[in-house]
Amino acid sequence: MSCYCPDCADNPGETYTEIFKMQCLERHRTARKICELRDKAERVKEIDWYGKQYGLDRLVKLKTEINRQWKIMKKERCQELEGA
Repeated sequence: MSCYCPDCADNPGETYTEIFKMQCLERHRTARKICELRDKAERVKEIDWYGKQYGLDRLVKLKTEINRQWKIMKKERCQELEGA
């Protein structure tokens, strides 16, 4: 399974521990879910909950992943609009 974290995103590959892979996959899925929320208040609520649940260190990593995915989604939307 490939890792999606910013450390591995430029060169996706197998990570070394199962725990690391599971945390990375969970962070990827959570970030994707948050990015797909249309209401900004809901996004903020989800991010705040995550921070309270998992702590500052993991929250910082989640925010980095959200920013990475947000840029990808924005680029994809622009390409769709140009193609339409």
